[in-house]
Amino acid sequence: MPSDIYTPNKGKDYNDYHGIGNLKDLHFTYDHWKNYLLQIYDFPNFDKFISLETLNFYNFFYSESYQGHLFEMDNSEFLKKSYLVKDLIINSKVKNVNFVGLNFDHKNLYTTEKAVDDKTGKSFNYYDSEVFKSIANISSQKKVTINESDPLKLLQKYYGNLKMSEILKLSSSKGIPKEVKNFTVGKEGSMQLKFKR
Repeated sequence: MPSDIYTPNKGKDYNDYHGIGNLKDLHFTYDHWKNYLLQIYDFPNFDKFISLETLNFYNFFYSESYQGHLFEMDNSEFLKKSYLVKDLIINSKVKNVNFVGLNFDHKNLYTTEKAVDDKTGKSFNYYDSEVFKSIANISSQKKVTINESDPLKLLQKYYGNLKMSEILKLSSSKGIPKEVKNFTVGKEGSMQLKFKR
């Protein structure tokens, strides 16, 4: 593993991107590590590894996702497996979870978007981070540390100073009010995305 996991040479266009690996080696590192450095959930019967105390997940640099390959937007690889990871945490001795290649000190990780209800014009915060949705899921039933930090404090930096029960609701709804059917994300005059529910 590289000694400096947070600032490898990704090139000027990817300075704020998370993940292990370099831009010039992207094809090799992504394919190689994805196939040969397995995540715990890639092993058969991984739910039987109940004596583990620490889980390490390796997040590779990927030019299509600023949060790294584990957290590509919209139903990411890790998010899809997070329910299995949560079950393992609950049923094992796991106390620590580490995401290698994810820098929780980087401000861009906590950025949220403003969205506008297309019908009423009212704005709301849109919480679409796969990272924090995953952390909320895996840490909601049993106390563990995430990269040596209290997961609730990490979640509160993103969702606001709320209780875990309120954070779980926000992570599930992405902050979209129930009555909103169509909405737009992004500032006027910049790139905007339109969504339908």
